[in-house]
Amino acid sequence: MRRIAIVNSKGQVTIPAIFRRMYGLTAGTKVYFKEANGKLFLVPCKSDRSLSLKRSRKAAVTTKR
Repeated sequence: MRRIAIVNSKGQVTIPAIFRRMYGLTAGTKVYFKEANGKLFLVPCKSDRSLSLKRSRKAAVTTKR
């Protein structure tokens, strides 16, 4: 399923309602952005802990270089 959104002057995008309903995104839901193979993904965080774990893993990977 595809939908088009426009980035506004503040860098904000409105997530289409169908996707908000499908993924349970409500006001205040945290998401993280992931880039892979030239594509950008928006991924809902399951909890604050999952976001901090992803950050710590990324930091561990970047410090090994």
